[in-house]
Amino acid sequence: MKRFNCTRVPLSLIRIAAVSSIVAAWLIFSMLGILPVSAQSTPVGLRMTVEPDTIYIGDPFTITLTATYPQDYFVVFPRVDPEWRSPNDENSPVFEVRNQTSLPTIENSDGTLTSSIQIEAVLFTTGDIPTPELSVAIRNPDGDIINRPVRPIEVSITPLELGEDEELKDIEPQAVLPVPPDPISFVQQRSRLIIFAGLGALGLAMLALYLWQRRLSSDRPDPSLPAEVALRELDRIASMPLESEPDFKERYTLVSDCLRNYLLSRYYVPAPELTTRQTLEELELSGRLDSAISSLEGILEESDLVKFARFIPNRDDAIRIIERSRDFVRTTGVVPANESSVVATGAGTA
Repeated sequence: MKRFNCTRVPLSLIRIAAVSSIVAAWLIFSMLGILPVSAQSTPVGLRMTVEPDTIYIGDPFTITLTATYPQDYFVVFPRVDPEWRSPNDENSPVFEVRNQTSLPTIENSDGTLTSSIQIEAVLFTTGDIPTPELSVAIRNPDGDIINRPVRPIEVSITPLELGEDEELKDIEPQAVLPVPPDPISFVQQRSRLIIFAGLGALGLAMLALYLWQRRLSSDRPDPSLPAEVALRELDRIASMPLESEPDFKERYTLVSDCLRNYLLSRYYVPAPELTTRQTLEELELSGRLDSAISSLEGILEESDLVKFARFIPNRDDAIRIIERSRDFVRTTGVVPANESSVVATGAGTA
């Protein structure tokens, strides 16, 4: 039997050979493009910064994400949510995003490109708050898409510190600025004022007219009052005795004066200053006492005969002159229904 001499290989050589085989295989697969995309190196630099350096709670701050890459690469920045937080932790602080702006791409002196976005946000939590997870999509010259995570940074939020003489105060209400009047509404308001002023003036005029008429009616004597006065005077005359010739003359004189004063008070005819004929003519011209003027004429003419012609009537005529005068006053004046008449009987003999 033929024997072979086997030389023992050192372990270190075996390890070197294994590593060399792996490196050679990686190079071959990389050249063939069959390695995973995430395993290939990307010459893209990502950097995140925050401004300003000192941030108080509730103050806005700006996070700038910058990517530097070769010209044959293409970078796509993500669009963050308005409430930017870690998706794996519901209790993580919320970055309230107010605005996100893309800055223009610039070309560097070494031929690379730099693109940036700015995220304006607000935090209402104090302390060092790490930024939530964020990744950038990178397309290489072969058209492969690589999602490259961005290393988070910490945003330091400083609490508000009040001095000894400072205290929180209420926010003042918004100032109210005067609004210039609308020309159309101004004209409408002016028209309303003119209308209201006109109505007010008309109302005052009507009130003044009413008060004036009321005053006139109050100054004018009640038509029933002159009749009552005349009837009372006739009652007084009827109670006077008829014993001698002067008594008859006095009765007729008083009756004539009573009726003349009644005409003055009742019809505003100045009968006491006029003769009998003038009084009758005045009444005829005014159209008053059409039906009773003949009765008045007989009473006044008979009284004139006794007063001026020394005519002496008998007792019956002297009594009837009172009744005739009462009938005239009742016919031409307003007399209460319960007016009582006094019948003059006279006393003594003529």
